[in-house]
Amino acid sequence: MSALTDAIDKSRSAAYPFDRFEGRGIVTCAGGLRYFTCAFVLISVLRKHFRCSLPIQVWHLGGREITDEMRLLLSEYADTYGQALIRQGDAEYSAEAMMRLAIWSL
Repeated sequence: MSALTDAIDKSRSAAYPFDRFEGRGIVTCAGGLRYFTCAFVLISVLRKHFRCSLPIQVWHLGGREITDEMRLLLSEYADTYGQALIRQGDAEYSAEAMMRLAIWSL
């Protein structure tokens, strides 16, 4: 448990990257049928029940995880959806490239 506590303490002491983010909104991951279904329910409840008007982004790991039909369903509720990019230090990799290497953390 000490390693987890150390990681949390380290992340709290890191400076917030103000130059990388802007505005308010909701981001959720939703690749594949199982996670897409959960995200779709989340988004529809936020929009219909809670009348949430924040922009919503749905991230996925490329074309193998989200179909045209899924995109169509999302278009009614989510403002944007896009392929996730993974950053490691100063380098940025497409999720498709990371999947080929079998690296799954987003």
